[in-house]
Amino acid sequence: MWSATTAEALYDVFDQQFPQVRWRDVLPLEEATAFAQSQGAYFPQPQHAEGLALVQGSQGVVLLGDAAHAFPPDLGQGVNSALQDVVALYDALEECVTSFPEWLALWNPSHL
Repeated sequence: MWSATTAEALYDVFDQQFPQVRWRDVLPLEEATAFAQSQGAYFPQPQHAEGLALVQGSQGVVLLGDAAHAFPPDLGQGVNSALQDVVALYDALEECVTSFPEWLALWNPSHL
């Protein structure tokens, strides 16, 4: 389908792949032409927060998942990045020495 550059080529592909639909009746020629000639789209680069942990005194906040990474929703990376963050968080807890600020300094999921 992606190699079809004309409406007729697109109709041919659709007719072969989905013969149960009368494509020339349901898909107007103008729309088929526009689709066949379109260049498609691209996904923007994911963004992330620069500081994923904030420490003030003996207290702090950690950002995980969607709070730390801004992915377009159609990429489906939100849950995956959140799970990777949890693994990094767990690893930092395993290495934790004594204090919360020290633990937060160990936790840095930006390498994921």
